[in-house]
Amino acid sequence: MDGATAGSPTNALKQGSLQHPPAKQPDAGPAPARPTPDSTGCDAGMVLVETGDGPLCVHQYEVSVQLKEHREGLIRQFIHQPDLLKLVSAPGQYPSIVSWNEAAHLCRHSGYRLCTSKEWEDICDGVPGDGGGKFSVIESPDAYVPGACVFTHTQQGGMVPLQRTGTKPWCVTPTGVYDLLGNVWEWTDPEVPPKEGRPVTDKRGGAHYSRGLSTCSYPSVGTHGPDWLGSVGFRCCAEPQ
Repeated sequence: MDGATAGSPTNALKQGSLQHPPAKQPDAGPAPARPTPDSTGCDAGMVLVETGDGPLCVHQYEVSVQLKEHREGLIRQFIHQPDLLKLVSAPGQYPSIVSWNEAAHLCRHSGYRLCTSKEWEDICDGVPGDGGGKFSVIESPDAYVPGACVFTHTQQGGMVPLQRTGTKPWCVTPTGVYDLLGNVWEWTDPEVPPKEGRPVTDKRGGAHYSRGLSTCSYPSVGTHGPDWLGSVGFRCCAEPQ
């Protein structure tokens, strides 16, 4: 993805934007009242949502992969040693960039799984099954308010930088899930049969550098291989207990 086709989010990193100061995002106005999330049957850091296939637990924030105990070195040195890691879903963290395979493995190791693309869309648009709002913004789910989420959004100026989770209090669904749109793309499982023995990937939601808006239903199936590493993070899903 990230090409310049009509209607698709464009990667600002390919437009020399690092030579310019970040584009200033508009003020989206007073922050709305934050919803009180329901976490019944969900692990810490997860909230309960309704999807077309029933209730589901999902990480409330984009996941930050962190070490359980301090160790010297970069976190990526330990990405394939999940026993040393914990998945943090909390405000004020930088979301981790991982490959699709890494995200799927980290979710499984923690007793979760990647959200399917269909589930992710239901979580984002707020309506189980087909329908729902275009944007996961609590105040105006059908009409995006510039500055509500972490998008670059304009064609002028430099890109908006990656931000900590929960920075935009407007960018939240009625069930209390933050940052589904913007900041980093999120890996999902499109439930497509493997191609040449390799999983088929999907990513959703757009990123901080996106100059066009991604909607809740915007797919990107098969754009990247399962080991591709770029500006894509993740959150996990699980059945409530």
